[in-house]
Order: sequence, then structure tokens, then C-alpha cells
Amino acid sequence: MANISTGGLFISTEEPIRAGTRMVVRFELPNNKHRVIAVSRVAYVRKGLGLGVEFLSLDDEDREEIEAYIAILKTISRVS
Repeated sequence: MANISTGGLFISTEEPIRAGTRMVVRFELPNNKHRVIAVSRVAYVRKGLGLGVEFLSLDDEDREEIEAYIAILKTISRVS
């Protein structure tokens, strides 16, 4: 996971997955080990780098946990 928002994330991978592919994405957030599970769609592919995934279905608890994680990242970047 290289970049995340409540709308989706960028996954670093060399795995060839076509744009438009639907998938279930599962990952843990580092701040509290909360496991996010989201029905998603590959929005774009950067060959050799990874892919941008759009969340199609994200429950409220997962959205809140992602927002909390992003807030922590913003605080850290302001301090650095």
C-alpha cells in the first residue's frame, strides 16, 4: 500500500491486473491493526509500478479507521 484515501488506494505490484477488474481488497492499517475489507475496482494501472484501486463498497467502521489513519499521517508529515 503506497497511497490511501477513503476513495481507494494505490498498490505497489508487478502483478498484471487489467483496469476495470473487480476484486475484494483486504489490508491492515498500521495504526491499530484494523483489517479493512472492501469490494473494489482497478481504476488504473501503472505498468511495472502498481495499480490504483477504487473502493466500491466500504463500511462505516472501515471508512472511519482509514480517516483516523490519514489524520495520523498528516500530523506526522507536519511535524517532520
